[in-house]
Amino acid sequence: MKPRLYCPECEAPAVTAVSLGFVANSGDVGTVDGFACAKCRHIWEAPDAVPMVTGQIDLGGRPALDFFLDRLARAGCDPQPRRAP
Repeated sequence: MKPRLYCPECEAPAVTAVSLGFVANSGDVGTVDGFACAKCRHIWEAPDAVPMVTGQIDLGGRPALDFFLDRLARAGCDPQPRRAP
């Protein structure tokens, strides 16, 4: 029997294994194994995960986070910073 995983954010046992997409500061894009909490929607990379690079994009000299937030805003999403617990 596999040990039950708990969310590091809300400590709920509602954790699912998922494949997460990523954008690195180098412009690499791809997937990495991770987990997602069904209760608070927190996501995190698995400790032993190996990123699988599937492509490259031009970030225009910006950090990947700035690039990603800009793309979300263009798509109509208003990402808010996480509130401290």
